[in-house]
Amino acid sequence: MSNVDNGISLKEKNNLDLSGLLKSAFENNYYTTSKYYDFSKSIIPSYNLKLKYINEFKQFNIIGNKNISINNYSQSELDLMDSKNINYLSVIPIDNYSKESDLDKSSYIEYPIWFYKPYDKAFSLCDKSFRNLSRRAEKNNFIVKKVNTLNSMALDQIYSLYVNQMKRLNGFILPKLYFEEYSKLDDSIFFLIYDALDSTKLISYSMCVEYLGNLYHSIGGSDGEYFSKLINYKLYNELLKYACENKLNIHMGLGTHNSGYNLFKKKIGAICFKCIQKPDLGKFSKFEKIYNSKIVGNVFFLYSKLNSGKIAYTLMPFT
Repeated sequence: MSNVDNGISLKEKNNLDLSGLLKSAFENNYYTTSKYYDFSKSIIPSYNLKLKYINEFKQFNIIGNKNISINNYSQSELDLMDSKNINYLSVIPIDNYSKESDLDKSSYIEYPIWFYKPYDKAFSLCDKSFRNLSRRAEKNNFIVKKVNTLNSMALDQIYSLYVNQMKRLNGFILPKLYFEEYSKLDDSIFFLIYDALDSTKLISYSMCVEYLGNLYHSIGGSDGEYFSKLINYKLYNELLKYACENKLNIHMGLGTHNSGYNLFKKKIGAICFKCIQKPDLGKFSKFEKIYNSKIVGNVFFLYSKLNSGKIAYTLMPFT
């Protein structure tokens, strides 16, 4: 039996205090700030909603009937939101792939977090396949840039990669306004990877916010033509290096249980935390085969174009 399980040694994993880890990750929570609230409101100008703020507990960001702030909420806070019919997403200190989670069923939506450690140790604890393929990716001709704002060319290239990616995944598509407003955030950082043979060709990107000891990964993706060159391994290794250099945890964004993206994040050593969500989206998992059909994908794409504000609100909370 291997002494490494999904990037964390078995001995270390057995000793993990998940409650303490989760509490530390949300101690300085970007999602509860006014910056995040104002950003989220800016994405839905065409979708008129009554804005509400609940004062019984601090740091509740409410738009319409939805708490848009992801957090590790207490039971009393959950009870309050239930009593006011507020939708929410709460992260709880249970590994969504653990036996403990299996007893009560894994949640459909999960929240991966990678916790800071020095790079040498972090890389050694990554899955063996990730280590090997990352080393191979380093031999390819890539140019990596880290910027805090996007010029118009980079913005157009990122959005083009994003739209093509979502078409492949049959997903709803956020409006370009999301990317424009994200670039205006004071704490945003963009990881951009270019083909060295054509230094103007963006082939991979990751959009993040760095805030008080945490790196919040939002949207990222790569040109499908470069998958064979292991571009995604290069991208995530760069995120890992940056987090290690700056002593940051990485909040790796919401994902679905057993999805390829989240299993990939587990290879790096992320813990996928179980989530409590109102409404519970788990009931939609049975329709995944239908969602993956090309016809449904085309419907999602068209609906996104015609109802960009409503789609943005429906997809909240953003990560």
